Amino acid sequence: MTSMRGRLAWPSGGDAPAVLLHAASASAWRGPTGTEYRDDGGTWDDHDRASNVDDPLGLVAFGAEGVHEALVLGGEPLPSTYVPELAIVLRWWYARSEADLLAAVETRLPHVRWEPGVTWQIPPGGLVMIDAGFSWSDHFGPDALTHIAPLPIDLPAGRYRIETAGVEHRDPEATAVIHRFMPAPI
Repeated sequence: MTSMRGRLAWPSGGDAPAVLLHAASASAWRGPTGTEYRDDGGTWDDHDRASNVDDPLGLVAFGAEGVHEALVLGGEPLPSTYVPELAIVLRWWYARSEADLLAAVETRLPHVRWEPGVTWQIPPGGLVMIDAGFSWSDHFGPDALTHIAPLPIDLPAGRYRIETAGVEHRDPEATAVIHRFMPAPI
């Protein structure tokens, strides 16, 4: 069993989903820009596109002319982090404490049933996780709107299949959604 000590960084958990961005293009994430939600095919901002992902995972275009792609942890917005010791993205559904959540995930991880998700190309430089409710620039400078830093996720460049599983455990009582990155053939 892996020993995880210290607190994890949880860069999301507000009213918007977490997004994973290629580190090299993260500065193009504009978050909410005030563009209203439109049913008539009008333009949505980055936040709106991310918030409309109902599946556990989804890919959305962002940046000038949609040249970049973000991985959205869709469905209900949940506090989310990356656990490098287990090589998973962890989404906190319910637990009395972070320690209870991690203990439950470690116990159940060998027994979870992985469901297929999306396939995504990760370029050199890895990923960062942020809350879709903030722009990249909201994290920096004296006028920063959030004190939570983007979370780096160091994965080698390559094509990955991202799979999802649910975790439920009674002692300690905890429920989570987890995602793993599996190398995928081209």
